[in-house]
Amino acid sequence: MILVAGGSGRLGTLVVRRLAGDGHQVRVLTRDPARAVHLGDAATVMVGDVRDPA
Repeated sequence: MILVAGGSGRLGTLVVRRLAGDGHQVRVLTRDPARAVHLGDAATVMVGDVRDPA
């Protein structure tokens, strides 16, 4: 399983789609899950912020 922080952005979306297309299980970390809707079934969306240690 691969975690992509920022996977809902322009470059992150390309990375996520490539990884998923290669057969990897992908999780995306995003602050706003509404921005990751376009990923569909390519990734599991996790809500969080890399700047928050909790």
